[in-house]
Amino acid sequence: MVARVLLVVAALVAGTWLVVQARAGRAEERLIELAFEAPEPPPQAESERLLTQARRWNPDRRPELFEGVILARQGRTREAIATLQAVTRAEPANLEAWGLLRSAAADTDPAIAQQAAARARALSPLGR
Repeated sequence: MVARVLLVVAALVAGTWLVVQARAGRAEERLIELAFEAPEPPPQAESERLLTQARRWNPDRRPELFEGVILARQGRTREAIATLQAVTRAEPANLEAWGLLRSAAADTDPAIAQQAAARARALSPLGR
């Protein structure tokens, strides 16, 4: 009897986790559209809602990368740079983060952009 109860509890936990991950996946798909494909800067309220969903129980840094790109597209460049720098500090081998940091800093902070470009080249398998 105890084994069955534990099995049911484990199944409920696993099912809940799968539902949360499915919602996070859908949120990430929409964030890709907003960050990279939408012709206009994304609305802040929708972006924040989707970022919250994408971060829930997600150890990955991709939501932070989306946040950096969205902030940059909204004209919030300093916040974008700070967000992307936090990712590069946490994951110094994250080529995507360094490339996005270079793009975000290109117009406002050439020193950061140059440093990020150099780091991205060093990490790139094509740059070696």
